Amino acid sequence: MASIETSEATDPEHETIYKEHEQTGGVRGWILEKEAASLAAALGPNPPPVTENDYEDKHVLLSADKRQIIIKHWIIVHHVLVIDLDKIVWIRPASHNVLGFGCHMWGMGLTGIGWSRDFKRAFPTGQAWENSFVVKYRDAWLGLRAGFTIEDPAKFAEALEKIVPGITTRRMHEEHHGQDHDGYTKLDADKGKVKTA
Repeated sequence: MASIETSEATDPEHETIYKEHEQTGGVRGWILEKEAASLAAALGPNPPPVTENDYEDKHVLLSADKRQIIIKHWIIVHHVLVIDLDKIVWIRPASHNVLGFGCHMWGMGLTGIGWSRDFKRAFPTGQAWENSFVVKYRDAWLGLRAGFTIEDPAKFAEALEKIVPGITTRRMHEEHHGQDHDGYTKLDADKGKVKTA
């Protein structure tokens, strides 16, 4: 699979598809089919049912059993992004680390973040913006940061913290290697906002 940072990521046909989505909110059928197939492949032949320890909505699946976040309908060249929780450097609400112009409805944003599809994220305001998160992770082939929407940020953060305590409180400016640090920020229960502990 090609790196999203190669020229394939800026294929003129893909740019046309992204622009169509920006204008209409529509998605071509073949993309939906590939996304469904990619998600089925990521889940495997006998996926376990979602439990109270997991979180799932139409944008993302957090699996406690597999210790993964699956970002659905990610970018055209990589329809579903699977991130092992041990590869996450930090995860934060987008409003805390991306200025409005860096937020994108779908595709590669101006700040190098690969955004999953959400037409409601057209403007960096409102519920979709408040519910958008960015995760920084370690994977040389698939980039370093992904943006996605979560329908219930508080529930997502709670489930994530149960699986990996402290993951939502890691500092954004340094790599995480399992050590604890003072002064991390903590997620509030309302709308995924962050405050200093």
